[in-house]
Amino acid sequence: AKRLEKLGAPAGTGMWVIRVLNPDGSRRGRRTNAHKVDLNRNGTHLWQPTARGPEYYPGPSAASEPETRAYIAFLEAVKPDVVLIYHQRGNGVDSYRQKNAGLTQGLAERRKLPVKSFDCLGECRGTLAGWFNTSQAGAALTVERPAKVTTKRVKRWAKAARWSIGYV
Repeated sequence: AKRLEKLGAPAGTGMWVIRVLNPDGSRRGRRTNAHKVDLNRNGTHLWQPTARGPEYYPGPSAASEPETRAYIAFLEAVKPDVVLIYHQRGNGVDSYRQKNAGLTQGLAERRKLPVKSFDCLGECRGTLAGWFNTSQAGAALTVERPAKVTTKRVKRWAKAARWSIGYV
């Protein structure tokens, strides 16, 4: 995020970088927020009250969490062409329910990561990408970082993210 902010948006475009969507979980080193809700299962698209484990708890209802409502409000107001969502340790660019195959392939090539389908073992419900891709005009992609992050990779990834802004 810092490297991308340093590069800035391509001429004639805008860019917003949200460094952490889940500050509670980030501080605690876990995927859930302070209410023990997995924000990537709390969105409105295909939300379901069950999960395969407590770390994937989707919350008591769709968009029950303030973080979820905040990202929905922000993205509906800004209406971006591209949304990149970063997760860790999956090592790939997600093609599951992709909206723009050229964007997926181009970003994967530039990041030097494989294109993979991360279908959440059939439980991709309430995800930010799912909500965005079915309710907004732009395209959202989930990028799963590999376990090892180097300075060289970070530089390449920031350039790839910047490329995606101008792609669509």
